[in-house]
Amino acid sequence: MRVACQLCVLFALALAVAPAEQHFEIVGELIPHPSSATVVLAGVDQPYQDQKVVRDGRFRFRGLAAGTYTILAAHPEWGETRRTLAVSESVADERGRVQTIIPVRRSSREHSRALEERSTVSVRELEIPDKAVAERKRAQAALERRNAEAAVEHLEKAVELAPDYADAWNDLGVLANQRKDFARAEEYFREALAAAPDEFAPLVNLGGVLLAQQKLPEAVRVNRQAVEARPEDALANAQLGLCYFYLQQEGWALKYLLEAKRLDPGHFTHPQAFLAEIHTRNGRYAAAIRELEDLAERYPDTNEGRRARLAADRLKQAKQQPGTHVRGSDALAPTATEPQASAWGHQSSRSPTLSPRRAASPALSSSTYREEALGP
Repeated sequence: MRVACQLCVLFALALAVAPAEQHFEIVGELIPHPSSATVVLAGVDQPYQDQKVVRDGRFRFRGLAAGTYTILAAHPEWGETRRTLAVSESVADERGRVQTIIPVRRSSREHSRALEERSTVSVRELEIPDKAVAERKRAQAALERRNAEAAVEHLEKAVELAPDYADAWNDLGVLANQRKDFARAEEYFREALAAAPDEFAPLVNLGGVLLAQQKLPEAVRVNRQAVEARPEDALANAQLGLCYFYLQQEGWALKYLLEAKRLDPGHFTHPQAFLAEIHTRNGRYAAAIRELEDLAERYPDTNEGRRARLAADRLKQAKQQPGTHVRGSDALAPTATEPQASAWGHQSSRSPTLSPRRAASPALSSSTYREEALGP
């Protein structure tokens, strides 16, 4: 079964996490309980990946460092559901457990795609040599041990053995992105797309690194392609919304950022920060406060969460003083005022541990571009 787990390429403030020696456990449940599903856990702000096949809808991941994680639940009939989860001391119980419930989205679009992927194997996948697939398996095992350097070595061997191995190229791009080597990541994602033009993960990842490098016209085009390919993907919507935010096209930014938040309320791109900035610019302080408080509640132990709480307090004070105008850049963290490079990355879409042939890993302002030229 093909599992499209994306570790997304994004653009928000790097998280300040609890001490590395403190370990946590995620205890989760899929609702409704599927008879069988694959759950993939991927680190957003650190190289990490693990996955489990669950039979009763319940899953656990132990020995986790504090940070932000993407949980992907792949249902054999209903496709994929993704959720972001912040793991830190404030959201864990006294035993270090973080509880989460993930509603499995029953999307007809995802249902059709899941059935198609279950019943087909591309010629390209069948042509990948077994030795190259084995190297990628070793790379994924290295990521489970948080050994990114070893993972890169295995992936480089994989693409040397199979120059058209799109998933391995994409994984190399993810790791380069986590090192903040965005130019190299862009090269790797383009290699992946050259080998497999219809693959979603390298497409949305390319859109992310283009945004990180402030290549806005192409970033709009690529991220729009990603949204058209998967309208229910939170990362694609968030990145397209961010493109329009930096182009100061607030109408389009609101549309896609709100959709990203609807799809994944805790999404690691922090759409609430950008929505709050837009509301503040337009004097909608109550709406901005709600967004900031939501962000602070979801990320209580991060720099962004603490700044969101302070910004909400400043806006509350402004509301109590008639005639006071608060600029968005005064009220909010730097995240929402200019593009921020991030260490996060988005890994590829299939896992050799699921089948012998398939791979799963765990996504500037310029007012000169007219909305009618760039809008959907």
